[in-house]
Amino acid sequence: MPSEPHFSGPRWSPDGRAIGFLAAGEKEQALWSVDPQGRERAVLSGVMGFDWYRDSRQVVYTGKALDGSGVLEMRAADLESGAEGVLLRGPTAEVVVSRDGRGLAFLHASSHLNMQLQVLRLAPPAAPGELPRPVGQPQQLTRGESAFHVHNGGWSPDGKAILYTRDNDNGDIFILRRR
Repeated sequence: MPSEPHFSGPRWSPDGRAIGFLAAGEKEQALWSVDPQGRERAVLSGVMGFDWYRDSRQVVYTGKALDGSGVLEMRAADLESGAEGVLLRGPTAEVVVSRDGRGLAFLHASSHLNMQLQVLRLAPPAAPGELPRPVGQPQQLTRGESAFHVHNGGWSPDGKAILYTRDNDNGDIFILRRR
């Protein structure tokens, strides 16, 4: 996976209390939050991509490992308490959380070519202040070779289907349904 940032556009939080977006921070790209009164603040540094987790308090994001190894990680973070937890180590991009918080669709690859769509099941927090936890290992949903790669479009409202594009110089839209 290239080391340059993966940008994601502004996103409303599921509860409508904030808009998150990526922009330059003091030292590196950061996740910023804007409340309904228009107050903005940098909430996390070193974020390459993100999605909200069920409300405006928690996010799932990708960034370089906090241990300084340079490895990419996908983490869950509580923006109010500052608590963070690693969900997965390895190259990830285009993170999208299901509305119920039980699934996380993302792309996995060592380069832009051959990106594959995967799903990581999550156990939602059992109590306030806790973070979601991974359940098992990611499941690879697409299998492509050479110049074939996908881009993650997101979950259906009921969490039973994932929309994505498959690209090899021209794109098509596909839907995977859970049985």
